[in-house]
Amino acid sequence: MSDSFILSVMGESEIETFDVQISNKRSPSLLPNLEEDQINWLGSMLDIVTEEDLTDAQKADIAYVCESYILKNLKSDFKGYILLLVLREKWPVGQKAKFKVKADKVGANHTYIPHICEPQPIEPSPDETQIKIAEDKALASQLAFLRKNKKRFANSSAVYAFIGQNR
Repeated sequence: MSDSFILSVMGESEIETFDVQISNKRSPSLLPNLEEDQINWLGSMLDIVTEEDLTDAQKADIAYVCESYILKNLKSDFKGYILLLVLREKWPVGQKAKFKVKADKVGANHTYIPHICEPQPIEPSPDETQIKIAEDKALASQLAFLRKNKKRFANSSAVYAFIGQNR
Protein backbone atom coordinates (compact mmCIF):
# COMPACT_ATOMS: atom_id res chain seq x y z
CA MET A 1 0.00 0.00 0.00
CA SER A 2 1.22 3.45 -0.82
CA ASP A 3 2.01 5.84 2.03
CA SER A 4 -0.30 8.52 0.60
CA PHE A 5 -3.29 8.86 -1.69
CA ILE A 6 -6.08 11.27 -2.62
CA LEU A 7 -9.48 10.37 -1.23
CA SER A 8 -12.80 11.80 -2.33
CA VAL A 9 -16.06 11.01 -0.58
CA MET A 10 -19.26 11.61 -2.51
CA GLY A 11 -22.65 11.83 -0.86
CA GLU A 12 -25.98 12.84 -2.32
CA SER A 13 -25.24 16.53 -2.54
CA GLU A 14 -21.63 17.07 -1.50
CA ILE A 15 -18.17 15.83 -2.39
CA GLU A 16 -15.09 16.34 -0.23
CA THR A 17 -11.51 15.58 -1.26
CA PHE A 18 -8.58 14.97 1.08
CA ASP A 19 -4.90 14.19 0.82
CA VAL A 20 -4.26 11.16 3.01
CA GLN A 21 -0.86 10.60 4.59
CA ILE A 22 -1.13 7.18 6.20
CA SER A 23 1.69 7.91 8.64
CA ASN A 24 -0.20 10.99 9.93
CA LYS A 25 -3.36 9.32 11.23
CA ARG A 26 -6.15 11.76 11.99
CA SER A 27 -8.16 11.56 15.17
CA PRO A 28 -11.84 12.40 15.63
CA SER A 29 -13.32 14.98 17.92
CA LEU A 30 -16.77 13.66 18.85
CA LEU A 31 -17.96 10.76 16.69
CA PRO A 32 -20.06 7.67 17.34
CA ASN A 33 -18.05 4.55 18.20
CA LEU A 34 -19.65 2.05 15.82
CA GLU A 35 -18.61 2.08 12.15
CA GLU A 36 -22.22 1.93 10.89
CA ASP A 37 -23.07 4.96 13.04
CA GLN A 38 -20.04 6.81 11.68
CA ILE A 39 -21.16 6.04 8.10
CA ASN A 40 -24.69 7.30 8.88
CA TRP A 41 -23.23 10.46 10.41
CA LEU A 42 -20.99 10.90 7.35
CA GLY A 43 -23.88 10.44 4.91
CA SER A 44 -26.01 12.87 6.86
CA MET A 45 -23.23 15.48 6.83
CA LEU A 46 -22.75 15.07 3.08
CA ASP A 47 -26.51 15.41 2.51
CA ILE A 48 -27.54 18.32 4.68
CA VAL A 49 -24.48 20.50 5.13
CA THR A 50 -23.04 22.49 2.26
CA GLU A 51 -19.28 22.86 1.96
CA GLU A 52 -19.43 26.50 3.03
CA ASP A 53 -21.23 25.51 6.23
CA LEU A 54 -18.77 22.79 7.27
CA THR A 55 -16.54 23.71 10.17
CA ASP A 56 -12.89 22.68 10.23
CA ALA A 57 -13.72 20.17 12.97
CA GLN A 58 -16.49 18.63 10.84
CA LYS A 59 -14.15 18.40 7.84
CA ALA A 60 -11.54 16.70 10.02
CA ASP A 61 -14.16 14.23 11.30
CA ILE A 62 -15.33 13.51 7.73
CA ALA A 63 -11.72 12.85 6.74
CA TYR A 64 -11.22 10.58 9.76
CA VAL A 65 -14.31 8.45 9.01
CA CYS A 66 -13.42 8.13 5.32
CA GLU A 67 -9.76 7.30 5.90
CA SER A 68 -10.59 4.76 8.59
CA TYR A 69 -13.16 3.04 6.38
CA ILE A 70 -10.84 2.92 3.35
CA LEU A 71 -7.83 1.67 5.29
CA LYS A 72 -9.92 -1.02 6.99
CA ASN A 73 -11.82 -2.23 3.92
CA LEU A 74 -9.56 -1.81 0.90
CA LYS A 75 -7.23 -4.78 0.98
CA SER A 76 -5.35 -4.29 -2.29
CA ASP A 77 -2.26 -2.20 -2.87
CA PHE A 78 -3.19 1.11 -4.42
CA LYS A 79 -1.67 4.41 -5.38
CA GLY A 80 -3.33 7.55 -6.51
CA TYR A 81 -7.03 8.25 -6.18
CA ILE A 82 -9.88 6.55 -4.33
CA LEU A 83 -13.57 7.49 -4.45
CA LEU A 84 -15.89 6.46 -1.60
CA LEU A 85 -19.61 6.66 -2.38
CA VAL A 86 -21.97 7.16 0.55
CA LEU A 87 -25.50 6.64 -0.78
CA ARG A 88 -28.92 6.70 0.85
CA GLU A 89 -30.45 3.31 1.52
CA LYS A 90 -34.05 2.62 0.52
CA TRP A 91 -36.28 1.91 3.49
CA PRO A 92 -38.65 -0.88 2.50
CA VAL A 93 -42.13 -0.70 3.94
CA GLY A 94 -42.36 -3.05 6.90
CA GLN A 95 -38.66 -2.81 7.72
CA LYS A 96 -38.54 0.96 8.09
CA ALA A 97 -38.42 0.85 11.87
CA LYS A 98 -35.16 -1.15 11.91
CA PHE A 99 -33.45 1.29 9.51
CA LYS A 100 -34.89 4.33 11.24
CA VAL A 101 -33.54 3.25 14.63
CA LYS A 102 -30.02 3.10 13.14
CA ALA A 103 -30.41 6.53 11.55
CA ASP A 104 -31.92 8.12 14.65
CA LYS A 105 -28.90 7.09 16.74
CA VAL A 106 -26.81 9.69 14.90
CA GLY A 107 -29.53 12.17 13.98
CA ALA A 108 -29.60 11.18 10.29
CA ASN A 109 -32.71 11.16 8.10
CA HIS A 110 -31.61 7.99 6.26
CA THR A 111 -29.28 5.07 6.63
CA TYR A 112 -26.36 5.04 4.22
CA ILE A 113 -24.44 2.47 2.19
CA PRO A 114 -20.69 3.01 1.71
CA HIS A 115 -19.09 1.70 -1.49
CA ILE A 116 -15.43 1.96 -2.49
CA CYS A 117 -14.92 2.55 -6.21
CA GLU A 118 -12.00 1.02 -8.09
CA PRO A 119 -8.80 2.94 -7.23
CA GLN A 120 -7.46 5.05 -10.09
CA PRO A 121 -3.87 5.95 -10.90
CA ILE A 122 -3.18 9.66 -10.77
CA GLU A 123 -0.08 11.83 -11.15
CA PRO A 124 1.62 13.19 -8.03
CA SER A 125 0.29 16.64 -7.08
CA PRO A 126 -2.67 16.55 -9.50
CA ASP A 127 -4.71 19.59 -10.43
CA GLU A 128 -8.53 19.76 -10.25
CA THR A 129 -8.93 18.55 -13.84
CA GLN A 130 -6.90 15.40 -13.18
CA ILE A 131 -8.87 14.71 -10.02
CA LYS A 132 -12.15 15.14 -11.91
CA ILE A 133 -10.97 12.72 -14.63
CA ALA A 134 -10.00 10.14 -11.97
CA GLU A 135 -13.38 10.65 -10.27
CA ASP A 136 -15.24 10.09 -13.56
CA LYS A 137 -13.23 6.92 -14.28
CA ALA A 138 -13.87 5.62 -10.76
CA LEU A 139 -17.63 6.19 -11.16
CA ALA A 140 -17.66 4.67 -14.65
CA SER A 141 -15.90 1.56 -13.32
CA GLN A 142 -18.84 1.02 -10.93
CA LEU A 143 -21.68 1.48 -13.42
CA ALA A 144 -22.46 -2.27 -13.60
CA PHE A 145 -22.51 -2.52 -9.78
CA LEU A 146 -24.74 0.55 -9.48
CA ARG A 147 -27.20 -0.72 -12.10
CA LYS A 148 -27.38 -4.14 -10.47
CA ASN A 149 -27.91 -2.70 -6.97
CA LYS A 150 -30.00 0.40 -7.72
CA LYS A 151 -33.03 -1.01 -5.90
CA ARG A 152 -31.00 -0.80 -2.67
CA PHE A 153 -30.72 2.97 -2.99
CA ALA A 154 -33.37 5.59 -2.24
CA ASN A 155 -35.36 6.89 -5.19
CA SER A 156 -33.88 10.35 -4.65
CA SER A 157 -30.39 8.92 -4.77
CA ALA A 158 -27.82 10.42 -7.12
CA VAL A 159 -27.30 6.86 -8.43
CA TYR A 160 -30.48 7.14 -10.49
CA ALA A 161 -29.29 10.34 -12.17
CA PHE A 162 -25.85 8.87 -12.89
CA ILE A 163 -27.30 5.68 -14.39
CA GLY A 164 -29.71 7.76 -16.50
CA GLN A 165 -26.82 9.81 -17.90
CA ASN A 166 -24.90 6.65 -18.85
CA ARG A 167 -27.49 4.62 -20.75
